[in-house]
Amino acid sequence: MKMDLNAYIKGIEKMMIYSQTDENGVITNVNRHFCRVSGYSKKELIGKKHGILKHPDISKCAFRKLRKKMGDTKPYKIIFQNLSKDGKTLYLDTLIIPILNEKAEICAYASLSYDISKFFELNGELLNAKNELRQMNENFEEVMINYHKSFYEQRQSVEEELRSNFINNEAELRQIHQKSVDISVQQTLVNLAHQWRQPLNELGIALFELKNNAQNSNALQANYDKCKDLIQKMSSSIDSFTNSLSKQRLSCFWLKNALKEVLDINFEAFENAGANIEIQSKESDYLVFGAKDELVRVFYHLFMNAIEAYGKKKNKNIFVTLSKFNKNYVKISVKDKAGGILFLDKVFQPFWTTKYPVQGAGLDLYFCKQIVESMQGQIVASNDKKGACFNIYLKECKENQ
Repeated sequence: MKMDLNAYIKGIEKMMIYSQTDENGVITNVNRHFCRVSGYSKKELIGKKHGILKHPDISKCAFRKLRKKMGDTKPYKIIFQNLSKDGKTLYLDTLIIPILNEKAEICAYASLSYDISKFFELNGELLNAKNELRQMNENFEEVMINYHKSFYEQRQSVEEELRSNFINNEAELRQIHQKSVDISVQQTLVNLAHQWRQPLNELGIALFELKNNAQNSNALQANYDKCKDLIQKMSSSIDSFTNSLSKQRLSCFWLKNALKEVLDINFEAFENAGANIEIQSKESDYLVFGAKDELVRVFYHLFMNAIEAYGKKKNKNIFVTLSKFNKNYVKISVKDKAGGILFLDKVFQPFWTTKYPVQGAGLDLYFCKQIVESMQGQIVASNDKKGACFNIYLKECKENQ
């Protein structure tokens, strides 16, 4: 039996990290893989106790437990934290096999190991990344809180300036419009901060799972892919925000991409408001002509206008319908069931508001009209039996354009 076991060990030691000691823990044999990871030559190791590789972080209590296990004749697994000759920390996933003589007494120990140091190094890097993400989240949240405090004051200031100084001068109108855009950017930053909370928390959980699954390569890869996916989503939301800051050129884009973007960026704001936004389309999608990020702003203002019109009602249902209109246009309908709008002929006038005076001065719908018309489109407001309806008409692009 002893000869059979030795033959088996010699066969597998060619592929694994192998060492052998006598019953007192003195090294009697090592293979080239053991020498490679430890940094010691075979000559330096033979005759030395295995403690030559002992890591300073390993307590005496742990060694006593190990010696107690070594009295058992059954093989057992253990993860060793060792120290190489050059001071590098090693982690070896080891199977210790007691070798018995003819009297069934332990006469030696054979150790077969895998080097799993890279898993522990990766775990350390992931923990550092988690701490950096937590700090980034805290810093980002602090900045957003400061923006949020000043947002309404700035908005009130701009609207007051418009009320007292508005004239039909195109150059001044563009300047005032840009101020409104800047304020909308600040609101987007606030929404973006809330939107990042959930993926940051999910990323922290995924990093924790990576730590727990460090020895399971399949689980490690799955959690690593999850982290990459979350980071990609966060990066995508930043790209969307960055694009919205630049002046948009008119081009063809898919309508559902614009809807998806406004829902993704403002997901938490809509969810906290209790909004349920349903999208229906006669076809799978429509290719329209305009500026996508500008249309995202229009959708945001229309959705928020509907949410505010519902007031304290719990069910805030908003219905978006996409359909073909005549030969060359696409119709986007945004409807609510909040009771409708009084004085429809004034709804797009500056300073007229669908809200109570304390809630705003009626600039959002006015600028929605300016944006849609700048894209060679049209927006029309109407009432049905249960609420308001805004119809947007945009030119349809052909896919070969």
